[in-house]
Amino acid sequence: MRVDLTTNDAAKPLGVSKVNFKQKFSPYSDNKNLYWMPTDVEITANGSFAGIVKFEAEVFTIVSDYKLNKKAPAGIFDDYIVKVMPDAKKDSSYWKDKQLVKILPKKKTHTE
Repeated sequence: MRVDLTTNDAAKPLGVSKVNFKQKFSPYSDNKNLYWMPTDVEITANGSFAGIVKFEAEVFTIVSDYKLNKKAPAGIFDDYIVKVMPDAKKDSSYWKDKQLVKILPKKKTHTE
């Protein structure tokens, strides 16, 4: 199975014209269930800075030997990933102003 995705404007950083993700998935089992896991990942991007310096980038990754549903060693997932401070005041009004893609009026009536 293979997936080929290209980002839209909301997901592109400034100066990047195109970002493309290609992933190949292969079957792996944990002796109970069958899972399709990414085994070959390719990321390409191109763009320019201020229209002067053009660039192209490619990243290739191969992943193999998955160990599914095995307990992770102590210390791997023990650290905080995100910590919200007690005095944080980031309610829905904060996120309304920070949206990358604004909600269209038609969709807004369905989400409220």
